[in-house]
Amino acid sequence: MDNSRLSACVYETIVAPVDMVLIRGSTAVERVSRAAAVLSGSAG
Repeated sequence: MDNSRLSACVYETIVAPVDMVLIRGSTAVERVSRAAAVLSGSAG
């Protein structure tokens, strides 16, 4: 197995899923922080 094929395999199995989780995780954190800001604003 040559290096380019190996790195492509590593990317598909490790980097791509982690990237997806990070992207989704960051959007989820943004939504939660926005919701918390709205709740605290309406409560305060």
